[in-house]
Formats: sequence, structure tokens, C-alpha cells
Amino acid sequence: MGISISEQRKIYFNHRNTLISLLSNTLIELKAIITAVDKLSGPLKGMRREMKSFKKEFSAGMAGAAALGAGVVTAMAGPIKQAIDFKPVAQ
Repeated sequence: MGISISEQRKIYFNHRNTLISLLSNTLIELKAIITAVDKLSGPLKGMRREMKSFKKEFSAGMAGAAALGAGVVTAMAGPIKQAIDFKPVAQ
């Protein structure tokens, strides 16, 4: 003998209710994810813009620092060479 019709209906409705509950929970989670993404999109764009600005300023600063360093080394090259070439006078 197989399962009675009333048992089949119970099983069907239990499975259907479980599926509906799972779908409902999934939709709620999906809505929460979409809401979070919407709320974070603006601040993330702002952060990305700030990082680009910082990167440009940092690159410009590093180029300036390199030029300054080259200038200091160039300015010191003559005195350093003179110090290296210096020979004390014998007394």
C-alpha cells in the first residue's frame, strides 16, 4: 500500500509552507543587502574620489621631494668633492 491522499496532502503543504518561508526569508535578506548597498554607494564614491585626490597630491609631493633632494645633492656635490680632495698642509 502507498501513502494515503490525506498524508500526501500533509506532506505537500508542509513542503509548500517550508518553501514559502525560505523564499520569504531570502527576499528579506535580499532587500537588506540591496538597502545596504544603496546606503554605502554614496560614501564609497566619496572615499574613492578622496583617494584619487590623495594619490595625485602624493605623487606631486613625491616629485617635488625628488627634485628638492636632487637640488640638495647637487648643491652639496662641490663642497663634498673639496672635502674629499683636501690635503692638509704639512707643518
